[in-house]
Amino acid sequence: TLITTPMTRKANAFHKAKFEEIQKRANLSTGNLDTILQDLEKRGLMRPVEKSGPFGKSIQLRITEKGAAEFRRL
Repeated sequence: TLITTPMTRKANAFHKAKFEEIQKRANLSTGNLDTILQDLEKRGLMRPVEKSGPFGKSIQLRITEKGAAEFRRL
Protein backbone atom coordinates (compact mmCIF):
# COMPACT_ATOMS: atom_id res chain seq x y z
CA THR A 1 0.00 0.00 0.00
CA LEU A 2 1.27 3.46 -0.83
CA ILE A 3 0.28 6.79 0.61
CA THR A 4 0.47 9.66 -1.85
CA THR A 5 -0.49 13.29 -1.79
CA PRO A 6 -0.84 15.83 -4.57
CA MET A 7 2.65 17.14 -5.20
CA THR A 8 1.39 20.69 -5.74
CA ARG A 9 -0.03 21.03 -2.22
CA LYS A 10 1.66 21.88 1.09
CA ALA A 11 0.25 18.62 2.42
CA ASN A 12 2.83 16.60 0.48
CA ALA A 13 4.73 15.75 3.66
CA PHE A 14 3.65 12.14 3.30
CA HIS A 15 5.01 11.84 -0.27
CA LYS A 16 5.12 8.14 -1.07
CA ALA A 17 5.61 5.82 1.84
CA LYS A 18 5.00 2.14 2.02
CA PHE A 19 2.53 0.90 4.59
CA GLU A 20 5.29 -1.00 6.37
CA GLU A 21 7.49 2.10 6.60
CA ILE A 22 4.70 4.12 8.17
CA GLN A 23 3.89 1.24 10.51
CA LYS A 24 7.51 0.96 11.63
CA ARG A 25 8.11 4.69 12.07
CA ALA A 26 4.89 5.15 14.03
CA ASN A 27 5.49 1.96 16.03
CA LEU A 28 1.97 0.72 15.24
CA SER A 29 0.64 -2.77 14.73
CA THR A 30 -0.82 -3.61 11.33
CA GLY A 31 -4.32 -3.54 12.83
CA ASN A 32 -3.82 -0.16 14.50
CA LEU A 33 -2.48 1.50 11.36
CA ASP A 34 -5.25 -0.02 9.27
CA THR A 35 -7.85 1.31 11.73
CA ILE A 36 -6.33 4.79 11.59
CA LEU A 37 -6.27 4.79 7.79
CA GLN A 38 -9.88 3.58 7.64
CA ASP A 39 -10.87 6.40 10.00
CA LEU A 40 -9.13 8.97 7.79
CA GLU A 41 -11.06 7.59 4.83
CA LYS A 42 -14.40 7.64 6.68
CA ARG A 43 -13.79 11.26 7.69
CA GLY A 44 -13.15 12.18 4.06
CA LEU A 45 -9.51 13.11 4.63
CA MET A 46 -8.11 10.42 2.31
CA ARG A 47 -9.51 8.24 -0.45
CA PRO A 48 -8.30 4.91 -1.85
CA VAL A 49 -7.28 4.68 -5.50
CA GLU A 50 -6.51 1.34 -7.16
CA LYS A 51 -3.50 1.45 -9.48
CA SER A 52 -2.19 -1.14 -11.91
CA GLY A 53 1.49 -1.33 -12.70
CA PRO A 54 4.15 -3.73 -13.93
CA PHE A 55 4.15 -5.51 -10.56
CA GLY A 56 0.39 -5.85 -10.27
CA LYS A 57 -2.28 -3.85 -8.53
CA SER A 58 -1.79 -1.63 -5.51
CA ILE A 59 -4.01 0.59 -3.43
CA GLN A 60 -2.88 4.16 -2.92
CA LEU A 61 -4.42 6.57 -0.47
CA ARG A 62 -4.68 10.12 -1.76
CA ILE A 63 -5.25 13.07 0.47
CA THR A 64 -8.49 14.90 -0.34
CA GLU A 65 -9.06 18.65 -0.45
CA LYS A 66 -10.61 18.35 3.01
CA GLY A 67 -7.56 16.40 4.22
CA ALA A 68 -5.16 18.97 2.76
CA ALA A 69 -7.08 21.76 4.50
CA GLU A 70 -6.91 19.89 7.82
CA PHE A 71 -3.19 19.27 7.36
CA ARG A 72 -2.55 22.96 6.69
CA ARG A 73 -4.38 23.81 9.94
CA LEU A 74 -1.96 21.68 11.98
